Parts: sequence; C-alpha cells; structure tokens
Amino acid sequence: MKRCLIAAVLMIAVAGLTISCATKAAPASAAPAAAAKAEMEKVESTMIDSVGYDAKAQELTVVFTGTGETYVYKNVPEKAYKALMKADSKGKYFTKNIKNKYEFIKK
Repeated sequence: MKRCLIAAVLMIAVAGLTISCATKAAPASAAPAAAAKAEMEKVESTMIDSVGYDAKAQELTVVFTGTGETYVYKNVPEKAYKALMKADSKGKYFTKNIKNKYEFIKK
C-alpha cells in the first residue's frame, strides 16, 4: 500500500513539473508574434511604391511599384534608411546602396 501511495505521489509530482515547464515555455514561443512591424510610407518613385523601417530590428521593408513584391532587408543601419528617404531618386539610391548589399527575404 505504501509503495502505491509513494508511486502516486511521484507521478503527481512529475506531472506537476511537466505542466509547470510547459507553462513557462509558452510565452517564449509567443514572442515572435509580438515583434514590431515597420510602418509603411508611400514614396515618390517609379521603382519603389512604399518603404518601412523597423529601427529596433534594423529591417528595411520595400514594396516595389508594378509587381507589388515586398522585400525585407536585414541589418540595414538607420542612416541608410534616412538617406534613402531623403534621396532625390529613391530607385537610384536603393540600387546603388541597398540592393545586393544586405541580406533579404522576399515576402
């Protein structure tokens, strides 16, 4: 009888540990969903429709005119984003200073 009681207590204790571990892990998996997204801004350009920048993540998001394709460029310094936004020709600045210079993902 004592063995059954001890086994039951151990099973409950182990189950409790498993549950508490699972509960602690849940917020970590929710973190990516809470990541900030760049606010998009329309620009005057024949090549680029809109641009967004997430300073915390250093991600530059570019939506291209015509195709509507969206690319996110990684590790872009804020000064490059600001220079793009100030450039007389956003397409020329993008081609010379961002395209093929930074890693990107196509969305």
